[in-house]
Amino acid sequence: MTEETSPDRRVLRFRTLNLRPRIKAGYPTLLDMDVGNWFCLAEDKSRPLHSAEIPATKWVRSVSSVTFDEHLWHARAAAVDLKKSGWVVERAELESLTLDRPSIETPDGRESYAPDRVGRLARQSLCASAPISVRVMPLDGRCDFDSVAESLHQAWAALTRNRLKPDVRPVDLPVPDPSSVTLILLPDTIDLAARADLRARLAAWEGAGGLFKLARMATLGQRFAVQNICFDLASLTGRDFWQCASAVNPAVAFDAGHDTSIQRSRWASAFVDDRLHVASLKAIDTELAEHIPQNVVDQFWPSDAKSMVLRDGRLARERDSMRALAKIDERWLLEVKKHPGTILFRDEAGRSVGAEFGDAVVDAHGDVLLQTLSQDTSDCHHPLRLSLASSADRDAQVQAIFAQTAVPGLTLFRPSRLPGAIYWADLASKLDKSGWTQVIGRGWRLESVVPKF
Repeated sequence: MTEETSPDRRVLRFRTLNLRPRIKAGYPTLLDMDVGNWFCLAEDKSRPLHSAEIPATKWVRSVSSVTFDEHLWHARAAAVDLKKSGWVVERAELESLTLDRPSIETPDGRESYAPDRVGRLARQSLCASAPISVRVMPLDGRCDFDSVAESLHQAWAALTRNRLKPDVRPVDLPVPDPSSVTLILLPDTIDLAARADLRARLAAWEGAGGLFKLARMATLGQRFAVQNICFDLASLTGRDFWQCASAVNPAVAFDAGHDTSIQRSRWASAFVDDRLHVASLKAIDTELAEHIPQNVVDQFWPSDAKSMVLRDGRLARERDSMRALAKIDERWLLEVKKHPGTILFRDEAGRSVGAEFGDAVVDAHGDVLLQTLSQDTSDCHHPLRLSLASSADRDAQVQAIFAQTAVPGLTLFRPSRLPGAIYWADLASKLDKSGWTQVIGRGWRLESVVPKF
């Protein structure tokens, strides 16, 4: 398939067609098809490279996107080739579901939520409220405070279109006052992985429940990055950019991250309440484990009567025990697969077009495919695959997890595909060198996620 070469001509990218049969006893065999990428050295095409191993990050991003048209063209071509080879390939029978978009209250009244409205909704909220109070400190060395303050003032003005400026002041330590937040600036030349002393300071502030955001100094020179910083600083003060119009099903999500190099697993849970607020985030580190330890399940399992339980990924050995718990509690339990090899599309007047936010279908195995971002012309968004422990109240369960898409995340410009509780559990579970920086400073006292290596 098509080939691209990196600027230094050392790395190649090929398109791959992924075919994934799904077999379930007593049901038709389903075949998922989508297009992916294969990165390799030009001198050794047989050994794949992970994108993180390639120094040319901008090039990797530019050639990784796969358009909706590419997915569709290659999948249909593969179906034709399979039929020519003697395989019986039929169009899958799907049942469409009709979902109501989450209803939210904004300063301008009630409306339906959609990811492409996040920027406008945030601006409406910020325009209708007083500016935030920001304290600024460098994590190491010094910073040009006047330049930092000017960048924040300009970004705030661009977001709110008013003359009121945030109260920006320098400090030596994060301020414990919940009405203000601290912007901690990290010099661009410092690698936190190599500075145990700086990580220890961050862990201490996190353990004390401090409200702060960690950012590289270079981002203050990037217009949209600074606006995103202001957006996140405002959310740290407890600002509601929009509110849930009516109570929804609360949710607890489980996720896990694993690192074989240090033989550790991190289990994380996020609880989103019936007003779509992230009420708690927890993380437990254990020795490397393939399955969720029972003591972790016991600590994460919801104590209230209404919360549904969402497992990020596939339940394995713990499936029977968790289903038994869910049945006893009469609560919903769903497996949420983030990366199904499936693309959803619509047929409109004989033309195939990308799926839209809220499109959902049920396949022959009873799984639900839910589109949480509308298809983009330049980069195709996969749906989520939901497997329900019980088919009772199926539509209500899907509607409940769809409501989670209205939980605010960390970004103003590129909303996540992941519904709220899953999104936050996914962030907290990461065991890489930088993922932990996204969840500290939010008052959850997750000092254990700060690496001690």
